[in-house]
Amino acid sequence: MAVGRVRRKIEKIFGTCKRSYGLSRMRWIGIAKAGLQVRLTAIANN
Repeated sequence: MAVGRVRRKIEKIFGTCKRSYGLSRMRWIGIAKAGLQVRLTAIANN
């Protein structure tokens, strides 16, 4: 039960980032640049 609650919160955040901030596709190629995009999106979402 507790795992489901935590997962629900996290999946909601990921869904919002994918829908609203374009994380369904990476803008740049490469691990470092993709990581930068994810971090900047997390900052914008926070």
